[in-house]
Amino acid sequence: RDRVVVVLESKVFVYNFKDLKLIDQITTVSNSKGLVSLCPEPKNNVLAVPGLARGSIRIELYDMKKATLIKAHDADLAQFALNSDGSRIASASEKGTLIRLWNCHNGEPLKELRRGMDRAEIYCICFNQTSTFLACSSDKGTVHIYSLSANTINPTSNNTTNPTATSAKFRSESFHETSTTSITTTNTANNATTSEHDSLSNPTSTTNKQMGGMGITFLKGILPVSMVPRYFDSEWSFAQVRGIEGKSICAFSSRDATSIV
Repeated sequence: RDRVVVVLESKVFVYNFKDLKLIDQITTVSNSKGLVSLCPEPKNNVLAVPGLARGSIRIELYDMKKATLIKAHDADLAQFALNSDGSRIASASEKGTLIRLWNCHNGEPLKELRRGMDRAEIYCICFNQTSTFLACSSDKGTVHIYSLSANTINPTSNNTTNPTATSAKFRSESFHETSTTSITTTNTANNATTSEHDSLSNPTSTTNKQMGGMGITFLKGILPVSMVPRYFDSEWSFAQVRGIEGKSICAFSSRDATSIV
């Protein structure tokens, strides 16, 4: 707790918590939603704010005394969130169909996750503590949960994780919600799907479940490159929490396999 961040319409002010001394001030594009993300790790002073251009994000790496500019989306930003150590950021635009993952140090894209085909207002994006899962909530009344491969989140780590085993662990644990919901999960081990009610607004949801969240990306190896639409690169959620009424936020508990809505 050594920083205080104040967000205004087109300015962000950073103060030292102890004496409220102004440390930094950043000019942003019009930010009526007050979008900002501060790394929770005390050892990593990383701040994310909207950039000066539409759909862009500015990452301030204070410990490294550098800033990274990311052209994340063509449309206005809806939400973005840093992971626990400030090395990755996830973002969504006002279209609400995609969530993109970026490397905070060099601005390189890491992954593209598809929420659906229809427009939606994204309410919240969050990582779990170890950055192996990501969740998002929207006005569709569904929280989507994505499995992130270990080598994407930390390419230099020797501690790799089997995505199938990780997904199975997540499904074996219980969800905690504040409202009555239905839960849809994908069994990547035997391609079996369990669901109370499947209402994903995309024609490939069944295929996605059978492919364990990879959607229809397998067609890239069959069709010529010129015939493969861009959205084939997107990965779909492997689990969903449905039936949520009203605006919602989502988070992960200290137990990696528990999501709180």
